[in-house]
Amino acid sequence: MADNFSVTGNGGTSLTIASKDLGGGVQAAKHVIVDTSGNTMPAGDTNAHEVFVGLADGSHGPVACKASGTRAATTDVALVVRPLMPTNGTQDLPSGDAAARSIYVTPNDGTNAVTVKAASTAAALTDTSLVVAPLPTSDGTHTTPVGDAQARKISVGPGDGTNAFLSASLANLQAYTGTNAQLVAEPGELIATASIVTGTTTPDAQLAAPGSGKIYNVHTISVSLACTVDQVPLLFKLVQDAGGTPVTLWQGTLSGLAKTCSSISLTGLSIPQTVANKTLDLSVITGTIASTNYITCTIGASICA
Repeated sequence: MADNFSVTGNGGTSLTIASKDLGGGVQAAKHVIVDTSGNTMPAGDTNAHEVFVGLADGSHGPVACKASGTRAATTDVALVVRPLMPTNGTQDLPSGDAAARSIYVTPNDGTNAVTVKAASTAAALTDTSLVVAPLPTSDGTHTTPVGDAQARKISVGPGDGTNAFLSASLANLQAYTGTNAQLVAEPGELIATASIVTGTTTPDAQLAAPGSGKIYNVHTISVSLACTVDQVPLLFKLVQDAGGTPVTLWQGTLSGLAKTCSSISLTGLSIPQTVANKTLDLSVITGTIASTNYITCTIGASICA
């Protein structure tokens, strides 16, 4: 025979004690816990009767449980779990929290492991290595070319850390001053050439003033004449402008017959200017150039302090 007994406390919580006849005169007792709202504690004997338990340490808790896909918040209460330390039975995996407990990792693709060598040890052709693609450099507007072909060449502007060197064009060379930063530095060779076909205009190969306290030292003088008709003698002069009083540094005469070419070509010279920071001019001083004849004048010089 089974009997039930109910006990209700002052707070309204009730406890029901029931007995079950197990046979042979043996009675087993069980109890049911019911709160003031009428909620009954499940038996916990099956999934349908599961008991919900909140994990806590008496001060913190219960541990937060969230649906899948829900991010954890910094205020969520969580279990503190000691990480598993893998072992092969002899060595334990270090924790990796400091250099003294670093974890050794070998990059590989499942077949090839990267070779690591001590400092100053030369690489061998058989060493395996990481294959790295170059990272393009960009300022947000322009991207550095890869430089593997003419169409993707990299432009390099030489400099000294402060000044960008200019290209060795005639305009830049003739604009040389003591403060200009240029690719052709002293005593680089500066070239000036002038060509003309006319009977009224005189070819004038000119080097601009080299800068304060500097002079030109002329190494090369070249004058060539291609005649379609007879050419009367022409007097050529290399003149330094000495501030209103030109100074002749060199002169020569050249003439020619129809359908001939003639020239004066002097190299290995050393003709310095007599006054600093003055121009140099190589041109026809005396004589008329026939209208169909062709003349070229060239000066080669370096700058000296």
